[in-house]
Amino acid sequence: MENNLSIKQKCYCCKNEYAESDKFCGTCGYPLQATDIEKKKFSFKYVANLHEKEVVLARIKEARIILYVIAAFTTIQGLVVYFKEPDVALISINLIIVAIYVGLGFWATKKAFAAIFIGGIMYVSLILLNGFIDPSTLASGILIKILFIAAFVRASYGAYIY
Repeated sequence: MENNLSIKQKCYCCKNEYAESDKFCGTCGYPLQATDIEKKKFSFKYVANLHEKEVVLARIKEARIILYVIAAFTTIQGLVVYFKEPDVALISINLIIVAIYVGLGFWATKKAFAAIFIGGIMYVSLILLNGFIDPSTLASGILIKILFIAAFVRASYGAYIY
């Protein structure tokens, strides 16, 4: 037979169980023995933090998708160039770049900020390198380049907060 001190109740915020004698929820920190105003303030902050976390995770997911899309574009571009002018060295470099982007996409699940930041720096560096080799490449697809860079910045910020 259990005594009253071991009866488990559910937390208002996270729905995890706590003992009646607990002052705070062991999972989310909800003040179990606080005033109603303090409980409401905590609840609002808790919900806001959950929403912010969801937004940040969505931005990280967007960045992972961008890394994979850039890998796909790089693959297609490499194949088009290869079929126009078969150059094993050039297609090899493209495939290495593709592998790096795909690897960064997978790594973003564990180290989001580092992977997204490196992917963004690599993307901008490759644009600048191509622009140095052939200045006409800077203007081609400028809108897509700007959108990708903006997405990297947005995702890096979200990952940094996370």
